[in-house]
Amino acid sequence: MTDTKPVAGDEYNGFTLTAYRIPDDTQDYRVELRRDGQLVREFGYPAYAVYTLLAHWRESSEVNPSDDDQKADE
Repeated sequence: MTDTKPVAGDEYNGFTLTAYRIPDDTQDYRVELRRDGQLVREFGYPAYAVYTLLAHWRESSEVNPSDDDQKADE
């Protein structure tokens, strides 16, 4: 049986980060990053660090642009 239930997740600024347990793999989780429901990136991430990733992912300049980033785009 494949476990497809999310283990953890978070939403912010239209982005959703969700971690899934990989069956038969105790070392890694599968992590999905979506923007407005569309898959942006999918990758493996160490199980021991997935909660640290969830705690700090909002600090990324892509999901939380600073004023300087917004001015550069203008």
